[in-house]
Amino acid sequence: MKILIPLISLILILTSCSSEEEKYTPKKFGQLRIQKDLTPSTYKPTELIAHAHLTLPENSLVNIKQQNDTVSNFEITIDRYKATLYMTHIALHNDLRERIEQSNDITKQHLIKADDFYDSLIFKPENGVYAQVFNLTGNVASNLQFIATDSSKNLLRGALYFYASPNYDSLKPYLSVIERDVYHLLDNLQWEN
Repeated sequence: MKILIPLISLILILTSCSSEEEKYTPKKFGQLRIQKDLTPSTYKPTELIAHAHLTLPENSLVNIKQQNDTVSNFEITIDRYKATLYMTHIALHNDLRERIEQSNDITKQHLIKADDFYDSLIFKPENGVYAQVFNLTGNVASNLQFIATDSSKNLLRGALYFYASPNYDSLKPYLSVIERDVYHLLDNLQWEN
């Protein structure tokens, strides 16, 4: 009996490793659900908002909060990504340097929490557009901010916020799509004459 039980166990183990060759089928490549939501944007015709002609994604809504000759505040909401681009247009009166410093001070407040940042410059002299885009990495409230100016009359500032906790890894796919939209907006920006 002492020999029979180990022998039966050994036979069961060996027979479980059948001589038939098993076919291995790899699992299909999985994608996150959000991948299907990240299709490239299509754009609306240019709209005149706060002294500037803006080309916006079709899935965005514009809500003007305040508009006058000096300062205009408006929001570009992208419900699809639960994000809002808060925009401010300021009419310049020989105070470009001070306005840029104010804008940079706001960006510096976000740099405290950022892991890193990089900025890029856009020069479109034919449209009178000179812009700087700040991309902040890490769990910050606003990962994307920019300023654009014609250097004499207009300054446009924007900051992107999501309706979610600032988890950079989770927001990065959405941030990439909206970043392309912001660069498209700045590349096609035209000031009101």
